[in-house]
Amino acid sequence: MRAVTGPEVELRPSRQSVLPRESDRRDRGVRGASRVRVPPRVAAAPGATSTTQGIYLFGFATAALLLALLSTLGKPFFSVLLSLAVARMVFAGYSDVGGAHEWLKVAGGFGIALAALAMYGGTALGLEDARQRAVLALFRRAAADTACSGFEAQLDRLEAEAGVHQQL
Repeated sequence: MRAVTGPEVELRPSRQSVLPRESDRRDRGVRGASRVRVPPRVAAAPGATSTTQGIYLFGFATAALLLALLSTLGKPFFSVLLSLAVARMVFAGYSDVGGAHEWLKVAGGFGIALAALAMYGGTALGLEDARQRAVLALFRRAAADTACSGFEAQLDRLEAEAGVHQQL
């Protein structure tokens, strides 16, 4: 890794006025440190791997996998989307912690599939929002399907909801 130093910025304090009348006539300017150093930026050589980034990808993949498992019951489309993201992160992370470069190419293939599926989902949700009805399938199930099926389906179960009491 090679270090690339950042620019130095100097701030000079202005002359502080001694007399009260003098302070009314002068601009007070910057007060504080006379010199501020911007920390250097570190850049890696092209094609270099990072074990730290690989470990981060494994941790983030674990969190995304938990979300994918939770969304399986109601929204399987999002489970598939998150599962593709998990696969992409695991393969890229494995490549970063010491695996062959070919795993990064596999991760790229999963990334392309993920982008295509995300475009489909975004289009489906956008059309559904614009037309107020499902145009493209998002494969909702159970409560997620009921929530999108209409207002009447939600009112049918209202009397059994917690906190709803009959009038005396």
